[in-house]
Amino acid sequence: MKALRRVSALLILGASLASGLGCGTDDPGGAGGAGAGGSASVSGSAGVNSSAGSSGSAAAGMAGSAGASSGAGGASGGSAGSGTTGGTGGIDPTGSCSPGVSFPVKNVRNCAGYDAQANNVEPGILSVRQFNLMTPLEANSPYAFSLYARSAPGITLELYGTNGTCGAAGEKLFSAPMDQDKVLCAQMHPTMHYDYLLMVWRGDGDAGVDLMMECPQGTCP
Repeated sequence: MKALRRVSALLILGASLASGLGCGTDDPGGAGGAGAGGSASVSGSAGVNSSAGSSGSAAAGMAGSAGASSGAGGASGGSAGSGTTGGTGGIDPTGSCSPGVSFPVKNVRNCAGYDAQANNVEPGILSVRQFNLMTPLEANSPYAFSLYARSAPGITLELYGTNGTCGAAGEKLFSAPMDQDKVLCAQMHPTMHYDYLLMVWRGDGDAGVDLMMECPQGTCP
């Protein structure tokens, strides 16, 4: 009888261990980027991402030295979910403006919930960021800004001057497609003073920029 009790106890213990070891669920790996318009989440050495309403495949990744991100992403709802992107390893800076200085990611502001129609921007599928310039644009003075762009096909990048925090767009100073990985250099000739630049990604799909350069009085190659 004692032997039967010991066997029964061992069977119960074995079943308990099996259920604890073999039937657990995978660790989801951390929450992804916030929804509701894509809250700002810019970091890394020089990168900003937008997923334009798709699930955030890298919304919770940490920047790596060669641009790789790690960590699981969650949903990044709204019209422009944002995440982090990695460093600038492997990026060819050919085509950047000069002379200039590297533009810090901390000077990029996410304009979540931006009302395009009320702010003189043509409505559409948009993701809007504000660049807090280190040197403002001055009327009738040359100014250049370059960035390494990458995106899904069909995305257009637009730059506007503005004087308010995620404010109304002034002059459209630059527009170019972002359908391949390359440096885009915007040579601008504003007719007014602007404290900020508005960067608008127009189109449906993932887009991002790295290696930003601000070149007051500078030129594009």
